[in-house]
Amino acid sequence: MRQQKKTWQPVIYTLLFFMGILVLFFIYTEKNRARIQEQNRVYAEDAATQTVERIESEFDNALQRIQNDAFLSSTDGKDLGISAQMLKELEENTTFDAVSFINADGINLGADGKTNDSSDRNFFLRGMQGESGLETVAESRLTGKPMMVFYAPIYENEDIAGMFLGMYYAEDYLKDMLSASYFGEPADVFLCTREGMVIAHSGDGTFGDNLFDSLTESGIIDNNLNP
Repeated sequence: MRQQKKTWQPVIYTLLFFMGILVLFFIYTEKNRARIQEQNRVYAEDAATQTVERIESEFDNALQRIQNDAFLSSTDGKDLGISAQMLKELEENTTFDAVSFINADGINLGADGKTNDSSDRNFFLRGMQGESGLETVAESRLTGKPMMVFYAPIYENEDIAGMFLGMYYAEDYLKDMLSASYFGEPADVFLCTREGMVIAHSGDGTFGDNLFDSLTESGIIDNNLNP
């Protein structure tokens, strides 16, 4: 019996040794996987940050352009002389999908000569108070889709005579602006409002949908994260 016990001892020790190696291997693998996941997370976060900064820079430049156009069109004792032809020329020399002029009564003149009443828009009310800025419109009266509007007031003497609008439509310039890739693969990038409404998508997404709702329904994010 003692001899048999001694014979099995090396075998047991060997098995324990290999089991120890396997345990260490799995621990190393898990730690390595966690490290790689963390590296991927940091890479994705850095890439997303760069995309945000690039878009923010584009928007800052767009607002500066519309402010410059408004400043150059402001007059001192002269008629503004803003026409559809002038707006068309502005469109052709900017990245905006459309440029229009709203007079003090809220009548919006486009580069195609068409007009509509924009007196109820927030950007009109703010522009007539001397503000300039950026506003997201959920439904364009031209395309029926979301758009981003950059606005700046135009002065005639010391009075606000109207404002210039520079617009980006969801399916045009904004879509191209959002193009991005991770590890060489195209990524889905969404431009949303604070409430989650999709303004533009790098792919063929549905504009106007709520991204938070879509991600919650698909189980990608927890419902508690939805504001």
